[in-house]
Amino acid sequence: MKKTILFIFSILCTVSAIAQITVTDAVFPAAGDLLFTAMDSATVGVVITPASATAQTWDFSYYWPQSADTTEVQAASAGTAFADFPNSDVILSFLGGEGYFDTDNQTLELLGFAGDIGFGLPLPLLVQFNPTSTQMSTPVSYPYNFSDDFAFTQTLSSDVLPFLDSLGLPVEIDSVRVNYSADRSDEVDAWGTLTTYTGTYDVLRLRKEEITNTEILILTDLPIVGPTWVDPAILGFEVPGAGLDTTYTYDFISEFDKEPIMSVNQNAVQETTSITYKVDPNNLYVDVQYVQGRDYEITAFPNPVVSQLTIALKGLPADAYTVKIYSIIGNQIIQEKQTVGANARMTTNTSKLKRGTYLYSVTNSSGQILTTKRFVKTNP
Repeated sequence: MKKTILFIFSILCTVSAIAQITVTDAVFPAAGDLLFTAMDSATVGVVITPASATAQTWDFSYYWPQSADTTEVQAASAGTAFADFPNSDVILSFLGGEGYFDTDNQTLELLGFAGDIGFGLPLPLLVQFNPTSTQMSTPVSYPYNFSDDFAFTQTLSSDVLPFLDSLGLPVEIDSVRVNYSADRSDEVDAWGTLTTYTGTYDVLRLRKEEITNTEILILTDLPIVGPTWVDPAILGFEVPGAGLDTTYTYDFISEFDKEPIMSVNQNAVQETTSITYKVDPNNLYVDVQYVQGRDYEITAFPNPVVSQLTIALKGLPADAYTVKIYSIIGNQIIQEKQTVGANARMTTNTSKLKRGTYLYSVTNSSGQILTTKRFVKTNP
């Protein structure tokens, strides 16, 4: 009987250790929060695994940021248009302007925004959504499905858009109209553990598909027709950012962190264009920095390499350095410790590596990571 109880207890502990999480409104941003993230457009090796109901393991620990983008969440009352959004709690960036969000009722709702929304044209807008746009509805667990759509139309007089005269359009412009619509579907399609350079997290993978349509029209007086709304493209002027666009985002979210641990951003054909990830602002690396009062530089050659990778340490003192080789998905393949003199060169045998892209890192005897860079292995 005692063995049976112990066996059942061990099973329960195992299930508990790998059980999926539930994300609540505790992750919603609050005024005063500091969010630290980094973006990287080098996405070779970033693979989105298929959707799965069983626990997954993802490893992005080979990304080490050189700098941190710091965002301070502001109280909505500090915004320039708070009087127009009295029910809002915080301000976050939205389309390049001030997005006013309500964080009550277990939902993160976008009420509207104010400011320059871009699209290649400095259009100062004040937009109140009706209905509002729900960015997240909690609790979130596996499985989870949610959809949201919103649209707005805004018309501006040419009097507040003096830049129009510089566009060189062959007609006189009376007004500009912006029609914008967005249709988003969210799905938690996988769950498990995610490892980054800051640690290992229990996460849900939230897949977002968003289809947007941006239409910019101008009101002009055409011969015979009279005042008419027309697309500037008809007149030979393409407005940057206008038209249909589809984007995909995979957010790896934890139950404790305000920012996603990792976000993988994809374009309309689901090619990964960039990643954004949570960083520790006190744990960054740079390739050139001061060590014992001297600048240093680390380079590896030849690149591509066939059988022997040489790593040159310029401006570094004599020390015991550790070279690690990783696959592009973060699995360590080689680790070598070499004691060398100042301004030395170290060599690593790469002949047994398969053809592809790899990462190498160099660490000094104090455990400080001096650099992490990519190299390519090719065949003779």
